[in-house]
Amino acid sequence: MKFIPIIENVVDENQLKAEYKQSQSVNHIKLGETVLFCKKGLKKYYIPIANIYRAFRRVKCIPVRINKGTGKIQLENIVLCSNKAELMEVDLPNEESVNIVLNYLQEKNSKIKIGVKK
Repeated sequence: MKFIPIIENVVDENQLKAEYKQSQSVNHIKLGETVLFCKKGLKKYYIPIANIYRAFRRVKCIPVRINKGTGKIQLENIVLCSNKAELMEVDLPNEESVNIVLNYLQEKNSKIKIGVKK
């Protein structure tokens, strides 16, 4: 299993494998003790939790046609940022999943800014 770093900070492959097996899964995200794993397609990305500067929820409303009318579908995303830019945006099925991930990040690293920039 090959893991791709989101940022330049590389973690030992054996440590990643062990942590991946023991991590808690929330849809496309796995919450490790020191590393956050994200799956996009067949690729598995990772970032050390200590390297996340800010994380927030992004909701995208997409217009759709339903039978003879129109409606909107809300897509929930979690966005991971460094102190300079957005690193990755991960789709999640609902707001509850986003809140689980944000609370976990806040618990593991109290320095992470959760929410929008003020």
